[in-house]
Amino acid sequence: MWSRFASALLLVVVATTSSCGARRLELVVSLDDARCGTRVPAGGSLLYEVSVGEVDAPDGGPRQFCGGCLPVAATLDGTGAIVAFLRANAPSCAGVRPDATVLVRVTAWAEAACPSAKTPIICAASSAINVPDGRSDAQVSMPLACPVTCGSTCVAVSCAERGFDCGFVSDGCGTLLNCGMCRPPQKCGGAGVANVCGK
Repeated sequence: MWSRFASALLLVVVATTSSCGARRLELVVSLDDARCGTRVPAGGSLLYEVSVGEVDAPDGGPRQFCGGCLPVAATLDGTGAIVAFLRANAPSCAGVRPDATVLVRVTAWAEAACPSAKTPIICAASSAINVPDGRSDAQVSMPLACPVTCGSTCVAVSCAERGFDCGFVSDGCGTLLNCGMCRPPQKCGGAGVANVCGK
């Protein structure tokens, strides 16, 4: 089972598995300097969200797992300051299962309280990434990309358009898509192609 520990880099995710004992998983988040390097002013706010997908979950869909709206007390100037702020303030999480799919989003506003009606100054999202199997401690790199502007329209890509028929993937706009389950004896990625059923 993944267990909580002091984060050296950014975020600790905790998951359970009965056969492997306590394990540590750390998500190492990075931001694209070229597009995410905006200044977040003092008095602004930053929304940190982790979504998790588990194909055999009771509702069969992804869920927002943890995070929250974080007040920015001192100006964050560039990606290094933003990542350092997250390292110090982002919550640790509990309950991610091994082999789940994780997606991270970071959104920032010049205003307080993460006002969804206002256009954010940063809107960064990772790709959907499968976490390890929980047999050992692990770090997972989660690079976050930003669009040119947060006001630009993002065109989501469906599972079918990408040729996927199982597991969870990012739609390219910061949301996890559930592409479904495979019928035994096929497994998701079983033929060596991620998110495609095979033997």
